[in-house]
Amino acid sequence: MDWGGKVTYIGKTAFRDGVVPFGIKDADRLEHFSVMGKAGSGRATLFAGMALQDIERGMSVVILDASGNLVPMLLERLSESARERLVFLDPSDGEHPFSWNPINEFRPLGEKAVGVFSEALASMYRIAPSALTEYIAEFSLARQDVSALCLYNAVADPKARDKMFGVQTPESIRFEEIMKSNEEDVALIIEHGRYIAKDTLVRNVLGQTESKFSLAQNNAGAVVVVDMSRIRMFPTRITPLVRIFTHAARARGVLGENTALYLYDCLKYLSEKDIELMLPERKVACAFASTPQNEEDEELYEKAFRRCGSVLAFAPHPADFSLAEKIFYPYVSPEDLSKLKEGEMCVALTIDSVRARPFFAMALPRPERTGESYQDLQTFSREKYTTQRVKIDALFKAPKEEDPKDKGKGGEPGSFSDTFRSIFNKRTATPTPGEPVGEKKVDSGEKPKTKTPDAKADDATKKENTSSKKEEKQTSEIPEDDLRRMLHVEPISGIGLPA
Repeated sequence: MDWGGKVTYIGKTAFRDGVVPFGIKDADRLEHFSVMGKAGSGRATLFAGMALQDIERGMSVVILDASGNLVPMLLERLSESARERLVFLDPSDGEHPFSWNPINEFRPLGEKAVGVFSEALASMYRIAPSALTEYIAEFSLARQDVSALCLYNAVADPKARDKMFGVQTPESIRFEEIMKSNEEDVALIIEHGRYIAKDTLVRNVLGQTESKFSLAQNNAGAVVVVDMSRIRMFPTRITPLVRIFTHAARARGVLGENTALYLYDCLKYLSEKDIELMLPERKVACAFASTPQNEEDEELYEKAFRRCGSVLAFAPHPADFSLAEKIFYPYVSPEDLSKLKEGEMCVALTIDSVRARPFFAMALPRPERTGESYQDLQTFSREKYTTQRVKIDALFKAPKEEDPKDKGKGGEPGSFSDTFRSIFNKRTATPTPGEPVGEKKVDSGEKPKTKTPDAKADDATKKENTSSKKEEKQTSEIPEDDLRRMLHVEPISGIGLPA
């Protein structure tokens, strides 16, 4: 891996009597990098060029794209060796959810694992790190059969809680105490967690316990590319994905692995706490390219951009004007920036940890395509890193409770023969319509005989015995052989059909 003393080239600028390429040192990349600009101004081209350089140098690269402008441009320009390291993920593909248990990214951290994963869980469920998240983090890291949904399941589902900790065990009692002392967090976990655990698309991705890839990818420097542009109802679905991938990349940085994280139009899905954790650490080379959509975004963006060492501005979106004025004042005004053409940029570059005076430059041209199509790479990754939805759905299907009505003798499910035997028994026990039960028909020309009391008593005894025998015969089961003959159907080949 070639990282530490090199330069990532980002553009060309006038210098003395000519135009020369320039870039940013590896050490200054850890001061982070932010880009503003409207769609079509050159942001995607810049990020694609930077990411391709990182990939060729053997770095682990994580790219999260919420708009879909960066990913196709990057994938169509990967080298053959880079394609072997590629993990291309499309969370919107509900029929083929990718298999990834993010907990596995935190296990190698040793003593730091609980704290870092606790912060990741808190971010995913939009709460502050607490004893509640730490308890679940410690429990999850110690087991291989849990997923990132464990916090929601433990809080919201008593049956799942009993399965995790047991009934009235020291662990379950302790967890109940923690829940009582963090009631506000419990309510927030239930509120926000239902968008994760109850949304089939997100659940099938984050609820798996096995992984078919990792951000380390056997220490070969994985290239993980996540295209979230086709996710519908995206705010509640994209947010947990962006946050858990961001914290997983952070875990690689804490572990000491050289990792680059590119967030393209994804900054708004992070929290202020995420930014406070990620940027000051200088463990991961982060790069942002986003435009605020509302006042709440502006506060978040300003915090992120001010914590980044290097800031680049293409022709800005009107929503960028306020932030651009604060960053580039008094050297360049937003009006000057709005006159920039596609590919032209204003650069406030960090050099040896100090932000230099802004200057104008031109982005490097877009690299040539390598011939591999977006669809081919998508198909390759789908076959290698996903699992069919029907198999994943089966993992979350609750076991069906058996209905006693569906059981036959001895509590076992009734068979086909049992069903029909019951039907025919009922039919044979039914009297002939129109015939009175227990009475004998008398011929019209015959007079009824008058019986003596003794004869009547004898007849009553006979009738009782006969009735008893009839009832016994009617309620007895039909023999198996007779039943088979009754159910026998002549094969269709034996019936004379017209030609």
